[in-house]
Amino acid sequence: MWLKGYNGTSVKDIVDEAGIPKGSFYNYFDSKEEFVIEALNKFVNWGRSLAEPILTDTSLSPLNRLKKLFDYKIEMLVNDMQLKKGCFASNIAMELADVNDKLGKIVYDAFEEMKRMQVVCIQEAIDTGEISKDTNAKDMTDFIENVFRGAMIEMKASKSDRALRLSRKYIFDKLLV
Repeated sequence: MWLKGYNGTSVKDIVDEAGIPKGSFYNYFDSKEEFVIEALNKFVNWGRSLAEPILTDTSLSPLNRLKKLFDYKIEMLVNDMQLKKGCFASNIAMELADVNDKLGKIVYDAFEEMKRMQVVCIQEAIDTGEISKDTNAKDMTDFIENVFRGAMIEMKASKSDRALRLSRKYIFDKLLV
């Protein structure tokens, strides 16, 4: 589903990949929609487990923690995902948020959950003077995440990491100063 999307993935695709009979799927999920909700929850928990050790590493300054997180995300998208997958929640949002209000709300909530630790880290950077005091931590987190999500879309279309690296450059060299 991460690669082919919600509509491009059938229940048969899911059970074939899992190596289980189709009937078993319905023992765990009432519908494909319920499956994608669980997949989104797993994605958020996975993302949190990757980001938390970086964003709470007090051996680094708050701004350096944010840089490390972005570097990690870029390297994972380039090396582990080979410029193909992008963000699962973003992919689902682009495909379904305008036609399925329930999934749209769940994806929005997933975005908010994934940003919580970044807001705290940016606020720490503001408090320590690494970022301008007139910066709103929540607004800045929203902005940089939206820029990065856009860069992931271009990454997938261009099969290039240029947009990811350009977003990182301008976020940290021009914006968060």
